Amino acid sequence: MQYTGEVGTPQYAEVDYQARNAVHLNPFVMPSPSGQSDRHISEKSKRLAQVTDAEATRLDDQTILKRVAEALNIGGYKRHILLCTGPDCCTPEQGADAWDFLKGRLKELKLDKGENFVYRSKVGCLRICHKGPSCLVYPEGTWYHSADAEGLENIIQQHLMKGQIVEDLLIAENPLSDERAD
Repeated sequence: MQYTGEVGTPQYAEVDYQARNAVHLNPFVMPSPSGQSDRHISEKSKRLAQVTDAEATRLDDQTILKRVAEALNIGGYKRHILLCTGPDCCTPEQGADAWDFLKGRLKELKLDKGENFVYRSKVGCLRICHKGPSCLVYPEGTWYHSADAEGLENIIQQHLMKGQIVEDLLIAENPLSDERAD
C-alpha cells in the first residue's frame, strides 16, 4: 500500500487490487495493511474541529466533519478558486510559487475571510496541461491558463473582486447550474 499527499490533505492510498479491488480516498478512514478500515483523523482536522485526541475518539465522524466545514467557512464563500500546482502544466516550483502568491495576496486583500471570502484549493491536476499553472473559478466555472503571480493578480483583481472574466487568460467557461443534480 502506498500513501501520497501532504499532511492534512486527503491521503490517497493505492491498494493492491487483489486484496482490496479499490482505491481508497477518504481522509478520515484509512485501510490498514490487513484490509480492515481503521479510523484516522488528521492533526489538521482535529485542530480545525477544535478537538483533543480523546474527544476525537468519542465523537462521530459526521460531527467532526461538520465542525471542520464550519471552521473552513464551507457554505459561506462567494467564490472558489482551484489552482493546479503541476507537475504536468508547470514545474512543481512554479506551482508552489503560484500557490504561495495566491494565499498571500488573498490575505493581503482580506479575501481570506468575511463577506467577500474566496475559498482556495490546491489541486494536483486540472487535466489541461498546457500554459500552466491553470486555475478554475466557481461558481462561474471559468478556466484560466498562465496562473502565475502576474496572471493570478489579474484574475484576483478582475474576476474575484469585480466579477469580470479575464479574457486574455480564458480557456473555457462551464458554469454550474443553480439546481442540485438528482
